[in-house]
Amino acid sequence: MTKEEYLKSMKMVQKMDFKDRVNDLNALKQAFGDQVVEVVLTERGKKVEQQWQQIASQRGKNDIEELKETLWKWVQEAGFEFTSTETDEGTQFHVTRCPLAEIARELQAADWGYTCFCADDPHIVAGFNPAMGFRRTKTLMEGHDCCDHFYYMKADSSK
Repeated sequence: MTKEEYLKSMKMVQKMDFKDRVNDLNALKQAFGDQVVEVVLTERGKKVEQQWQQIASQRGKNDIEELKETLWKWVQEAGFEFTSTETDEGTQFHVTRCPLAEIARELQAADWGYTCFCADDPHIVAGFNPAMGFRRTKTLMEGHDCCDHFYYMKADSSK
């Protein structure tokens, strides 16, 4: 199987899974109102943060370079397209292709896509390294031209 065939197969599986999740979430939102979104955000945030604490513990390092190796290598292999730039302040990523955003748009569920995927990003960083900061001002999921992830080390507050 070629990489292209593999990515196409994975996208099909992700699309079916996300479609099921969207149907469930829409039913819950209809039954219980907008508070469902807040519950999902809160519970996913806790879970993602715990998962990334474990990942950092297993990796043994939790700096920006290790996050690049751990997270960004995987997303590249999963079909995301991006560039990264190192600065004195941190590392800037510009994501120009996101298979998850493509799926969400196909299903007309970008709002749930943001809730289920994009909202995880700050929790990934908080779990991986609480001394690391994260900033993002736009996402493909929201219809922008790119996602602009920026990772930096917070100033030492003990000084």
